[in-house]
Amino acid sequence: MTLDIGTAVPQIFSESQRSVAGHRKGAAALRKLHDQTAKTGRSGEKEFNAEFVRNLNKVLPIRKGQVVADRIIKFVAEYLKFILEKEKDVADATSPGADSDSLSFRFVTFLMQYLLKGVTAKDKNVRMRISQLLAESVGVLQEIDEDLFLQLKGKVFAMLKEKDATIRVQAVRAFAGLQFIESENDRGTSASKTLGKMLSRDPSAEVRRTIISLIVLDSSTRNVVLERLRDVDAGVRKGVFARFLEVAPEGLEELSLEQRERLFNLGLKDREASVNKACISLLTSWLNSAAEGSIERLLQMLDVTNTSVAEEVTKALINVTPKFSMTCDEAFWDSLSGESVFLLRAYGQILVENNQELPEGVFPSLSDLVGHIQRYHSLRLAATSDEDVIVVDFIVSELLRLALILDYADEVGRKSLLTFLRDMCLEPDLSDSHVPLIVEVIAKTATSGRDFGRVVVELIKDIMDFENDEEVDEASAEQYQLQRLLSIVKSLVILRCALEQTEEMLSSMPTLGAQLTDLVVPAITSEDVTLKDLGLHCLSLYCTIDRELAVRNVATFVDIGKSDSSFASLCVKTVCDLLALHSLAPFGEELAKSATSFLVSSVDDADDQISVPAVEGLAKLLLVGIIDDSSILEKLALVYFDTSGTRQHKSRERQCLSFFFETYSHLSPPNQRKVGRIVGPVFKRLLRDTESWETGITPSQIGLQMISWTDSSRLAPTSKHPKDEKELKGDPHGQVAVDLLKLAYKDSSNVKLIAQLLTKLNVNAAWSRENLEKATILLGNVRKLVSDVTSTNNLKKFASVLDDVQEHLPPLDENENAEREQWNADLEAFCDAEESRTKDLRRTNAKKQVVEQSRQAKSSKRRTVVESDDSDSSGDEDERVEETDVETEDDIEDDE
Repeated sequence: MTLDIGTAVPQIFSESQRSVAGHRKGAAALRKLHDQTAKTGRSGEKEFNAEFVRNLNKVLPIRKGQVVADRIIKFVAEYLKFILEKEKDVADATSPGADSDSLSFRFVTFLMQYLLKGVTAKDKNVRMRISQLLAESVGVLQEIDEDLFLQLKGKVFAMLKEKDATIRVQAVRAFAGLQFIESENDRGTSASKTLGKMLSRDPSAEVRRTIISLIVLDSSTRNVVLERLRDVDAGVRKGVFARFLEVAPEGLEELSLEQRERLFNLGLKDREASVNKACISLLTSWLNSAAEGSIERLLQMLDVTNTSVAEEVTKALINVTPKFSMTCDEAFWDSLSGESVFLLRAYGQILVENNQELPEGVFPSLSDLVGHIQRYHSLRLAATSDEDVIVVDFIVSELLRLALILDYADEVGRKSLLTFLRDMCLEPDLSDSHVPLIVEVIAKTATSGRDFGRVVVELIKDIMDFENDEEVDEASAEQYQLQRLLSIVKSLVILRCALEQTEEMLSSMPTLGAQLTDLVVPAITSEDVTLKDLGLHCLSLYCTIDRELAVRNVATFVDIGKSDSSFASLCVKTVCDLLALHSLAPFGEELAKSATSFLVSSVDDADDQISVPAVEGLAKLLLVGIIDDSSILEKLALVYFDTSGTRQHKSRERQCLSFFFETYSHLSPPNQRKVGRIVGPVFKRLLRDTESWETGITPSQIGLQMISWTDSSRLAPTSKHPKDEKELKGDPHGQVAVDLLKLAYKDSSNVKLIAQLLTKLNVNAAWSRENLEKATILLGNVRKLVSDVTSTNNLKKFASVLDDVQEHLPPLDENENAEREQWNADLEAFCDAEESRTKDLRRTNAKKQVVEQSRQAKSSKRRTVVESDDSDSSGDEDERVEETDVETEDDIEDDE
C-alpha cells in the first residue's frame, strides 16, 4: 500500500490545532506513519522529514497570540517527547537516547538542526515561534549530540539579547531548561547565573516575571531574586513570593536570617494589596509546613531578639488566624521565652489598635505585671552568659512594652510600678535598651505633663545623688570621677528620652526646664565627646518645644556644625527641624540666611551622614513652602542628576529627590513655574562637559525628565489649584522653550538635542504672549544654524505648533504693545550681544591658531638645525639649546 504522507501529515497537524486534549493520540498516529515511511529506507525517512517541516513552516510566521499556532507548537513538542519515550520502552535502555542511530534520535537531530537555521531569521515572528518551540521541547535537548547541543545553547543564549521582549520571554523559557542539563564541555558556566544577571538588567517586566518563575534558587541566585522585591512592577514583586512558595518550606529554611527579614519586611509593607496577599500566603504556608501551625515556633525561626520584621509577621499571622487566642496560666509566666512574651505583647497591641478589650485571664493586672518584671529583672542581674543576658533583656523589654497597653485604673499597681521603675534606673547595670521604655512607661503613669516633668527631675536628682553613697566615697578619686561621669550620662539619656516623649510647651514644665542650665549646658561645654553629643541632642529637643530657645541657639548649632564634623550630622538635622517647626520669621533675616546657607553647604559634604540629611531637610523645607529660593531648587536638581557619578551610592538621597521633584512640581502651578525657571540654567551647567559624565544617564533623558516635571497637564487637580487656563496662565513650558532656544543659539553643538526636546513641549494657549513671541524669534535665528535633516524637521514641526497657537491670540491693547516693545528690545539686545560674542570668539580662536602654527613652524626649523650639528660638543649643544629657548619666548612675545 502506497502511503500518501502529503495528505496524512497535514491532516494530523490540522487535528492538533483544534484541542490540546488530542495531542497524545495525534502523536501516536504520526509515529505510526513515521515508522511506516522509515521502512522504505532513508529516502522515506527524508520524505517524512520534509513533509513535517513543510507543515511546521506554515506556523512559524504566525504572530503572537494566535491560539491555533500555539497548539501546533505544543503538538510538535509533544511528538518529540512521545517518540523518545517509545524509543526508551522499545530499547529497554537505562537512559533516553542511548542508541545514537535510532529513528527517534535521527529525527530529533534533524529537527534541531533545522530550527538552528531559523534562530537568526529576519522575520521576528519566525524567531519567536522557534524560541517557543525550543522552550516547549527543551527536555529533549539532552538527547542530541554534544556539538549540536553546544551550538543550540549558544543560539538560545544569543536570543536572550533579542530586541523584542516576546522573543526574550520564550528564549528565557528555553534557556531555563538548560539549568538542569550539564554539558561535559560546558562546565564552569551556569545558566542560572546568566538568568540572574538578566533578571537585574532586562527592561521588560514580562521577561523578569518569567525568569523569576523558572530560575533555580541557590546560593548564587537568591539575593538576585530578593532584589526584585523592590521592582517597579507589582507582578514581578508578587512573583518572588510565588517562587518561594513553590519551594517552601525547604527554600525558606535555606535563607539566612537577613534574607528572611528582607523578604517578609518588604512584602508586608508593599503598597500593592496583591503583593501583601502573596507574602501572607507564603507566611501561612511556612507556618503550617515548618512550624506545624504554631506562631511561637515560627518566631523561633525568625529570631525575634535580633530581627525587626517579627512584629509585622506576627500581626499578619494573627489577623489571618480565625479566633486566635492564648493561654497564659501560671506555668506560662514562670517559663517565659522571648517568643512567647513577644507574641502576647503583639496580640495585645492588635487588640488595642482595633479598640477591643484585653481578655481577662490572658493579660495580667498592673500589680501582677510588676511582679513579673521584678522577677525577670532579677534573673537578668544574676545572668552569667552574654546569651542569657540578651534573652532576659528582651523579655524585660517586652514586659515594659506590655505595660504601655494595660489599664492604669489600678492605683496601687500604678504606684508600685512607678516605684519599681525608679529603682531600676538606679541600678548600675541597667540595660541601655530599657531606659527609653522606662521613661515611656513613666510618662504613661503620669497624670499630666507637669507631673511627668516632676517625676523625671526627681529621678535625675536621685541618680546624681547616688554618687555620694558611702561606697563611692571610699573609692579612689579615679573611680569617683568615673561614677560621676556615668551618672551624668545616665541622667542625660533619661532627660533626652523624656523630652522625646513630651509634646507640651516648656513653659508648662518648669522643673524640666531647669535641667537645661543644671545639666545640659555643662555637658555641651564639656570636652567629653559623649557628654557633648548628649547635651546637644537634649538642647535640640528643648528648642523644638520652645521657640525662644530655638531663636537663641540656632546659631550655636550652625557654628558647631561648621567647626566640628563629628557633630555636623546632628546639627544639620536640628537646624532643619527648627526651621520646619518654627518657620523663618522668628529667626530674623540674618539668622535664617545663615541657617539656610549652612544646610546648602552641607549638601556637598563627602560624609553621607551629613549630606543626605541636608538634602532631605532642604527638600522638606521647599515642599512645605518655608523656604522659597530658586538657587536651592537648582542646587538640588544638579545633585539629583549627578553626572559626575560621585553621589551614585547615595540611594536614599536619590529616592528622596525623586519623590520631591515629582511632588513639588505637580503640586501647584506656582511650584511648576519655579521649576520651569531653573530648567535652562541646570541644563546649561550639565551640558558644559558631557564627555566627563561618569553615569549612564544621557542629556536627552535629563531634558525629558525636566520637561515631565514642568508639564502642566500633569498637575494635581485640587480645589485650591484647579487645572483651568486662568490658573495655568504663564505655562512653564513657555519659559522652558525660551531658555532652551537661547542655549541652542549660544552653542550650536546643542541644537540637535534641543530640537528634539522642543517637540516634547506642551504648547498651548496658556503660554504667555511674551514667551510665544520670544520663542518664535529665537527659533528663526536657531533654524539658520541647522544643517541636518532631523533637526530641521523637528524645528519646523515646533514652528508650526507655535504658529497655530499664535493665530488664535486676541489683539494687543496699548499696555501690551508697550510691554511687547520692551521684551522685543531685550531679546534683540540678547541676540546682538551673542552675535558680538561669537565674532570675538572666532577672532580670538583665529589668532590662537596663527600663533600655534607659527610656533610649530619655528620649532620644526630649530629641530632641523640641531640635528645637522651632531658633531658639536655636548657643552656647545646645551648652550645652543638654551639660546633657542630664549629666542622662542621672544618670538612668541613678538607674535602676540
